[in-house]
Amino acid sequence: MKTKFNVIGMNCNSCVKKIEEGFANSNLSIAISLENKEVIVESMEDFSNMTIKKTIEELGFAVEGMKKV
Repeated sequence: MKTKFNVIGMNCNSCVKKIEEGFANSNLSIAISLENKEVIVESMEDFSNMTIKKTIEELGFAVEGMKKV
């Protein structure tokens, strides 16, 4: 399962690092595109998109939308 999240407020490498650290203890694979303002989350197991959205928001960013890819 792979989902793309459009993230608002992610403007620099420190933002990327903050998100990476926020998911460091999860079993999820995270790919971040600073240029496209996207976080792509992938896992072999099912995960809740709303839980991922909440985690990103708790890190100080807004999620504008999400889409399965």
